[in-house]
Amino acid sequence: MGTMALSSFVKKHGYEVDVFIHQLEKDLVGAVLEVEPDILAFSASTTEHQFALKLIEKLKAETNLPIIMGGPHPTFYPEIIEHPNIDFICRGEGEYALLELLGALKDGTDCTKIKNIWMKKDGKIIKNEERSLIADLDTLPMPDRELYYRRYEVLRNSPTKAVYFIRGCPFNCTYCFNKAMKDMYKGKGAYVRARSVEKCISELKYIVENSTTEWFHFNDDTLNVNRKWFYELLNRYKEEVRLGFICNLRIDFADEKMIDKLSEAGVDRINFGVEHGNEQFRREVLKRDMANEHIINLGKYMKKKGIRIFTANIIGFPGETIGMAMETIRLNSYFKPEFASCDILQPYPKTEIANYAIKKGCLASDYSIDSLGRTNIAHSHNVNSSYSIIKQDNIRRLENIHKFFHYMVMYPFLNPIFLLLSKLPPNKIFAHIWQLPEIRKKIRYSSGFKAKLKEFMKLFN
Repeated sequence: MGTMALSSFVKKHGYEVDVFIHQLEKDLVGAVLEVEPDILAFSASTTEHQFALKLIEKLKAETNLPIIMGGPHPTFYPEIIEHPNIDFICRGEGEYALLELLGALKDGTDCTKIKNIWMKKDGKIIKNEERSLIADLDTLPMPDRELYYRRYEVLRNSPTKAVYFIRGCPFNCTYCFNKAMKDMYKGKGAYVRARSVEKCISELKYIVENSTTEWFHFNDDTLNVNRKWFYELLNRYKEEVRLGFICNLRIDFADEKMIDKLSEAGVDRINFGVEHGNEQFRREVLKRDMANEHIINLGKYMKKKGIRIFTANIIGFPGETIGMAMETIRLNSYFKPEFASCDILQPYPKTEIANYAIKKGCLASDYSIDSLGRTNIAHSHNVNSSYSIIKQDNIRRLENIHKFFHYMVMYPFLNPIFLLLSKLPPNKIFAHIWQLPEIRKKIRYSSGFKAKLKEFMKLFN
């Protein structure tokens, strides 16, 4: 979504933009050379940055064009500017920073003082401060979906379209980047901002009119925190859009009345974070102030209303015992979500949970960010990449329980067997078992799933 937002913004000011998805290109370098770009831009999240750097190295060698990296990774780990093939990085919101950089490069003027931009000049790294956050998101143009749809018909025809309406999160979960982002932008404007309901509905209508759409996924993590805004969105959606949708909720800000309104508006699935089943640990260590009783009662109420539930959970915390991991499994089992997703904790540097792990002696203070595994199958390039770097005696058992997590929630009578299996060394069979419910999860909202697979297989013809 960030790429689409940047594209629409700079296009509004006269620039041309193309996008390339490496998995969907037979010859990525050839495709890039064909459009004769003036600058190459990459967006990278942490743990995906290694793959991005390989692409950057290849494209730099072929084009020798200036390269900028933006997204979460350079925002939180700006030292990546030291990489020899990266010329610029953008930290934080990129609209105005990218526009100013493009203007300076086009005009041949000074680009060393652009806020949010770090760059190299004469062998030195120039670090600029962050600019104030964009206060009114309605001043930004609609995200440029045609950027992707024009080149990749499979994306236009994908039945489920993800949308984002909010920037920022008011919470301070210790495993997340939001606390660090809020600290970075302290004194630079309101951190949490939402587009007006009118703008949201306009975008949804545009998508329906210009693509094959059967479902929407409201992908914001904290969509329901501002209840008045959220109810207005649901009321307008029910009257003007009328498609099934998936919604992420902050469960402690939800109640039965909200679930009723979601049901009336056409919600098919609600995703929410449980993260851990030990209430004290969740409150004190993860800083998620929610009660198990509330989670269970609301989960059961969603099931009563015929709403499918997907939960997010984490395993592999420093100091976590097998018994504590089982508390997370049992909490999910009380209301039986359709899918209980589980990630292995990745203690990203500069997060509170990483500092907690270091203090507990479970993590070296000088550990490398490149040693982190991928958190889940969606971010994994192979089945062996989801692992923990936490050092404690039971961590390999916790890794195995992670692979069995969904099954242990859904079929608790098999848990004695899974617990025995968890004592075996991690292996590919367990990793493949983990993949199965993840693949199944995608099928309902992707009547284009087979089409997407077919499109991908064309690359090998």
